[in-house]
Formats: sequence, structure tokens, C-alpha cells
Amino acid sequence: MPVGDISPIGLVKAPKSVVDALHHWVSTRHANFMASTHDQTGDKALHFYTTSRAPVLKEQKDLDSGAAEDGSEWIVWTEYYAKMDGLLDHWEQGKASGMLGDFFTLTAEADATFVQPLKVLHEVNRLIPTEDKPRAALADLSGACQLLVMFTVPKEHIAEAEKMVHDHAAWMKELHGEKHTMLGKDRIFKPEEELLYYSLGTCPVLNNHMDLASGSNPDGSVIFLFTEYYKTKAGLLMQWEHAREMNEAKGADFTLAQMTALEEKGMTTTFLQPLEVKASINWFGKDT
Repeated sequence: MPVGDISPIGLVKAPKSVVDALHHWVSTRHANFMASTHDQTGDKALHFYTTSRAPVLKEQKDLDSGAAEDGSEWIVWTEYYAKMDGLLDHWEQGKASGMLGDFFTLTAEADATFVQPLKVLHEVNRLIPTEDKPRAALADLSGACQLLVMFTVPKEHIAEAEKMVHDHAAWMKELHGEKHTMLGKDRIFKPEEELLYYSLGTCPVLNNHMDLASGSNPDGSVIFLFTEYYKTKAGLLMQWEHAREMNEAKGADFTLAQMTALEEKGMTTTFLQPLEVKASINWFGKDT
């Protein structure tokens, strides 16, 4: 099963001057490279890939705050491999492709970060083909809405952060699993509010975020990252409604309060929303 997948994620906070060129590099050149070079089965298999973009918000946790006045945007790509072999092969092919030089040129004035190698600990996966939803219906996620949240946690607070993210995963599985329940009540989702995919992963902070061989940062800090994909933005808006309801009911025992408490102790949080998926590859289930 895809729990245990290895996921690298590229995050670029791009100034307005390079947004369109960088978006083209990611959602056209990089996406074409991924589709034409990666295995669909075996130890190097690519399971899932998306590119997405969104304006940087004035307040990153507030969807209603509006876009930052400087016109900066997030450009993101997310990859899920069956094993570490897939990620290592990806880097080898990327170096051989000659594409990285253009990427470095485009990001010279941007804030670019690679988060790797995330190991998936939890997921809710609605992208595996079934009789009701054949592969053709799940192949193109263009226009879907993505939320990505990254926590960088100091060593001394890892245990507390682990509880927070595992609690979050349990909530997601209850709310978006087979039963669709929350706070003891059944919840109904309209088709446009459907969760397509959720994952929670973790990895150490590397000395060099682009070099898997560079080793873990000696301060022992760890990254936890979860990402959610909804059929449309309506799903993300509904998720925030559920989160506020849970926060009111559970208080200090829910993710939002837990997050605030950890931020006061030195954890840093990055919210990227509402990302719109621009290109995608869904090969989930091809190696089963």
C-alpha cells in the first residue's frame, strides 16, 4: 500500500517577475519529464505527481486575507514513489536531463526549498481505481484544490508534534473515511467537496535540502508535512468549517490549538493554500 511511500516536495515562493516562467518550467517541462522517464511499476515506481500554484496570501492561515500586494506566488510540485529507489533514480535522471541549470537560473531571486525524503505515515486515498471510478476518471486532477502545511519542529518538541499530527490523521480518516463521521455525527459531502487524497509524512531537516547524502541537521529538527487534495475549492472551505467546529468542541486537544502551543515553543509553520493543481500523474494501483 502507498503508506510508506517516499515523497519529495518542491516549494518555491516566486516573485512576480519570474512566476510565469517558473510555472512553465514546472507544469510543462518538469511534468513532461516526469511522465516520459519514470517507471509505473517496480521498486522505482512513481505513484502520484502534481504541480500547483497559488498567490501568496497576506495571512497564510486565512483564506479570506487576499493575495499579497507584491504579486508573489507559490509554485509547488509533489511526488510519491514506491520506495527510496524511485527518488534516487529521479535525481540521477534529473541531473542527466540538463534541466536543473534553468531551474537554478529561474529561482536565483526566489525562495526555493526541497522537502525530502518524506516517508508517508498516514493517508486517505481516493485515487486508486475502482469499478465505480475507473482510471480514466482519476487520471487528470487539473483544477483540484490542494492544501499543504509544513511544520519544522525543534528536537525537544518532536514528541508533542507527533501527537498533534497523528491526532490530525485520525480526524481525517474519521471524517473522510468510509463512515464520514465527526463528533459522533454523520457528515455529508457534496461531490465538489470530495477529498481526493490526504497524506502525512515526516523527514529530518537535511544539512543541504537538495542533497540526500548531506545528512541530518545536527540540531535534530524534524519536518512533518501534510497535504490534502479536494475536487474543488469548496472542499477546502468545508474542511475549514469542520476544523473550526472541532476547535470549538475540543479546544486544546485539537490541531489548531496544538499548533499554536507548539509555535509558541519555537515550531515554525508554513501554510500554502488554496493551491490549484495544474498538471498531474496518477499511477496509483498500477503495481498491485
